[in-house]
Amino acid sequence: MLALALLALLLLALFALFNYLGNLRRLKNFPPGPLRLPLVGSMPFFPAEHWHLYADKHWLSKYGPLVGLTTGRDTMLIVCGAQEVLDVLAHEDCQGRADLFFTTERSFGKKLGIMFSDGPYWTEQRRFALRELRDLGMGKSVMEGVVLDEVDATLEAVARDGPAVQPNMLFHAPVLNVLWWLVSGKPFSKGVGKEQDAQSVRLHHIMEKFIRTKNVAVAPVDSWPFLKYVAPELSSYNAIYGPIFDMQAFIREEIKLQQQDRTGSFMSKYMDRIETAEPGSTLTEESLIISVLDMFIAGGESTANTLSFCLLYMALHPDKQAKLHAELDAVVGGADKTVGLADRTRLPYTEATLTEVMRINPIAPLSVPHSNTKDVELNGYTIPKGTMINLSLWVVLNDKAHWGDPEVFRPERFIGKDGAFVKDPWMANFGHGKRVCIGEAFTVQTAFLFFANVMNRLRISAPPGGEPLSTKPQPGLTCAPQNYTVLAEPRRSSSAHQM
Repeated sequence: MLALALLALLLLALFALFNYLGNLRRLKNFPPGPLRLPLVGSMPFFPAEHWHLYADKHWLSKYGPLVGLTTGRDTMLIVCGAQEVLDVLAHEDCQGRADLFFTTERSFGKKLGIMFSDGPYWTEQRRFALRELRDLGMGKSVMEGVVLDEVDATLEAVARDGPAVQPNMLFHAPVLNVLWWLVSGKPFSKGVGKEQDAQSVRLHHIMEKFIRTKNVAVAPVDSWPFLKYVAPELSSYNAIYGPIFDMQAFIREEIKLQQQDRTGSFMSKYMDRIETAEPGSTLTEESLIISVLDMFIAGGESTANTLSFCLLYMALHPDKQAKLHAELDAVVGGADKTVGLADRTRLPYTEATLTEVMRINPIAPLSVPHSNTKDVELNGYTIPKGTMINLSLWVVLNDKAHWGDPEVFRPERFIGKDGAFVKDPWMANFGHGKRVCIGEAFTVQTAFLFFANVMNRLRISAPPGGEPLSTKPQPGLTCAPQNYTVLAEPRRSSSAHQM
């Protein structure tokens, strides 16, 4: 028995050495980075959280804008130079998705959905999703009405539960309601804050467990998949994939209901296409489940967390809030009025404030990992085909050479000399190019309607004598503010006050 154990250890050591020497030859012109050890690669030197901040503070000055790592068996590139990030986002041969354990384990052993697929499959899925979501009302007045209903429910919850509110608990239910309406054609029962619908609470709980996972795609199980059988807890398998499987079950339940009663929703339209699809089509029930999962990741969490950050920055910057209130009073005409999408172009400072929140504390500081479809040359280095490329969108949004004072919260940077809103081409919070986030339109429209109406009705302030508010985000697949409390009090517009 001892002899067999020693033999196994010897074989493992030989395998590790063979793999290590092979990597040395293969990565001869790979960018510098932390030490790459046999078997475990650079994993012992991965930061525990906030990769974008760690790379900017520690790796950029030491290794340069391209940092090369390995995860034991796979190559990884961290791009932490602003111009290099923009270059890779536009690079035709860097638009793939890496073949990782995560990208297939989450989707029935295949690369399905919209976020983590590529090639012709991804093209068909994305094209179908965008077309049907637009037809269902995304970006149109139909969806505007649904959003404004949820805004009213949110304001009613503040009036009922306030004035002290926790923004992290305020926006998830109504935003998920809007998204669930797009997907299923029927929102959850109304209820925000302390009166949330049970199904909404269940969905939010599942999503929160998944989103707050810190080590998606870099957990031990991603390098050694067999660990899911022998050490599912220690390898983070249960923490990462348990919520994903719960979400799949949640979506599958709704698909069964839609099969009995088609609602004209995204799900219904997708199922109609499955039934009439030509042989070889990528439109399948499994693809539908993962595409819906991706929509919730891309649209739901990002919108709710953006709004939570908005109230945080309003409490921290009462002077900016006063300027925003003055604009709302002048354009909308009173705190009792509703702000619609038609008012958006007439509210440049409101849009600039929302944009500045998304710039200074982006919800997704790292893009969804890209991959190169062939060997490519970047900054004189050779990046082997299939490398997982992590792009720091944060460095683009906080580049001092471009923004001047990126650490300062200054909405005025998006206001032109004529007083109109100016979109900066370096606003890469949703990515750039063909891989731009599919949730961008949903997030921008929904966040504007919520933010403008909440600020038109309320004045946000920090509770006196409370803990100082922090802008440092919680880590996870996306970023959220630390749990905090503000006072949300009804306000009278300046025009009404003067009357």
